Amino acid sequence: MYGLFWELSQQRRIWEAEMAAGDAKADARYANSRAIELERAVETLVMINMAMAKLLHERGVFSEQELETKVREIDLSDGKLDGKVRLDPKPCPQCKRIVAARRARCLYCGASMYDARP
Repeated sequence: MYGLFWELSQQRRIWEAEMAAGDAKADARYANSRAIELERAVETLVMINMAMAKLLHERGVFSEQELETKVREIDLSDGKLDGKVRLDPKPCPQCKRIVAARRARCLYCGASMYDARP
């Protein structure tokens, strides 16, 4: 009798492990597809920024040195020259709790972190 309970217990553990493995595979597929989407978005943004910089440079709006100086200035705005821009957290317009600046919606109340302007 004890053997039957042991066998059922082991079968349940195997089933739970298989379910967890399936969930992990699904999560990995989603993460991979999301990474591909983000890479495409970054490539598009790089291309757009290069085109804008080239147009503005060709029209004499700024020199390449001025652009490099401004990029360095913006990079240093958070106190570190690391190729990143840190956005400070801001309060939710509805519940006033502090939310990461990159969030579109408040994690606490779900309110939009942007005002109604386009």
